[in-house]
Amino acid sequence: MRYTAVIEERISRGKRNFSAYVPDVPGCIAAAATREEVERLISEGLVLHLRGLQEDGLPIPEPGTSTITIEVQDELLEQGGSREQPSDLGKPGPVIMSGHPDQPIAPGSRNSVAQQTSWKRKKAR
Repeated sequence: MRYTAVIEERISRGKRNFSAYVPDVPGCIAAAATREEVERLISEGLVLHLRGLQEDGLPIPEPGTSTITIEVQDELLEQGGSREQPSDLGKPGPVIMSGHPDQPIAPGSRNSVAQQTSWKRKKAR
């Protein structure tokens, strides 16, 4: 089986760090100081996580996540883009969403507005 792992790079308190998670396997996460180390840890962690599920008699989640990379030109950002929260939370229509729908997202996190928009639109239908 082939699972997708998401790797995020952040700078916190002047130090670079990396975290990773497997969207199809809730709870499978890793963090490290280098990308190489987090790749190794998430790979090892996924195998251990899946073995643990198997030993406990729980189902192994099927891989289903895929990714795309989107390039945004700097000029587009400079044309007056807004970072305000959406004002149309109750209106049906296309939804841009990030995050995993089965995993709770902390209020105020970078994904929470899109996630809340999606949930409210689903309820409105």
